[in-house]
This record gives sequence, C-alpha cells and structure tokens, in this order.
Amino acid sequence: MLILEEQGVSTRQGTHAPVNTGYYADKYDISPENYPYATMAEGLSLTLPLYPQMTEIEQDYVIEHLVKGFECVV
Repeated sequence: MLILEEQGVSTRQGTHAPVNTGYYADKYDISPENYPYATMAEGLSLTLPLYPQMTEIEQDYVIEHLVKGFECVV
C-alpha cells in the first residue's frame, strides 16, 4: 500500500474479518484465534481504485504500479 501511495495510487484495506470486529465477536461469542484465515485475509487484502469514470490510461497506471509493487516485495 505504501509503494502504491508513493506513486499516487490510493488504496485501502480490502476486507474486514467480522471475527475481528467487536460487534460480531461479542454478538456471536467468537474469537479471532479460531479463525486464523479470516484474520490473514483481512491483513492481506487490498482495495484498488475503481470507478465508472476511470480511464484506460488510469487503469494502466494502477496496474503498472501494482506490478512494480509486487516486484519490490517478492
């Protein structure tokens, strides 16, 4: 996310595991320790820019920097 942000590509966490929210954990008496994959998915997900007016040039820019970001961490 930081690599993309440095290139002007806004991102945010992609998903929230209900087990990690107070509401659901309390309501259903569930513990994050019992759902390690949900917690992992929460930490590894990413939301990329996507909107109806997004041009192909903007899409290409996001993809280019996403690929470069993966190359930096792999």
